Amino acid sequence: MWAQYASTGFLDENYYFGKSQKNDFSNFLKIDYKLDQWILMADVQYRNVDYHMYGDDDKVKNYNYHPKFNFLNPKAGATYLLNDYSNVYASYAFAQKEPVRKDFIEKNSSLPDPTPEKMQDIEFGYRFANEKLNIGLNGYGMFYKNQLIPTGEISDTGSPIRQNVNNSYRIGIEFDVSWNINKQLNWKATASFSQNKIKNFEEVIGDTRIFYTKTDIALSPGTILSNNFSYSPITPLTFSLLSKFVARQYLDNSSAKERSISSYFVNNLLANYSFTALGFKNISATLQVNNIFNEKYEANGYTFGWMEGDSRKYYNFYFPQAPTNFLLGLNIKF
Repeated sequence: MWAQYASTGFLDENYYFGKSQKNDFSNFLKIDYKLDQWILMADVQYRNVDYHMYGDDDKVKNYNYHPKFNFLNPKAGATYLLNDYSNVYASYAFAQKEPVRKDFIEKNSSLPDPTPEKMQDIEFGYRFANEKLNIGLNGYGMFYKNQLIPTGEISDTGSPIRQNVNNSYRIGIEFDVSWNINKQLNWKATASFSQNKIKNFEEVIGDTRIFYTKTDIALSPGTILSNNFSYSPITPLTFSLLSKFVARQYLDNSSAKERSISSYFVNNLLANYSFTALGFKNISATLQVNNIFNEKYEANGYTFGWMEGDSRKYYNFYFPQAPTNFLLGLNIKF
């Protein structure tokens, strides 16, 4: 191995060397019960997690973490059948999830070790369905304790770095519709509107701490819309126009527009032809043309920053998406 400008390292020097062992035991009990127009459900899950990780990393030497967790996650819900075509429902769930290895290894050294995140989820909604129309409206509130949120930075292997925040929430409304307009034409659409906030957040940049009374969670767009028009001129052939809009996403948790991903709107075209031949059960040929209007956009990214006196410096990094591109596919069922 040769280099024109050699580093101060040595051949076969380990960049990292660590071992991990995770034992995960879980079981659950689930009950469903129908009473007249009511459908009632309840379940409870128990998890025991024993996670041992030790070794050396580029940033952390001789680490030895051995967290143990016991989680009890209950859920209950009820659905009321208004008639043969529609119902209303509501549910409540409490869930807990452990941090993973990277949360221990990649964390900011000035922050304490990560802890499990806890969430209370409340949902309610309405659904209508018949042969031509299927409509759903769902409202939700997800209230977190110690949620693990992305800081906006990534590790040297490209993994998002996360940290606990004491108090955060995601509140929103989701809508979906499917309409069989006629035998040839179908329309599907979804819409999601949400607020994704951290309350009383303290951002750590080097030795500087910046306090926010309320701020947006990184990489959490407030609006996502999708649309799908499908047209089938003959039974085996279908053309679909798929459109998607994603609102602005912030790269970190400061809600700063200069550190964000702009909203984007992208359209894909799909053609599918299905037939039987040569004794095969089904042959499906597809042609998908993505980003048909050659939109220039980024779907993800990260930021890196530091303080120079009272001035905040940063670099933004983006993952640009491909211009117009196509994919041919052939699916054969025996």
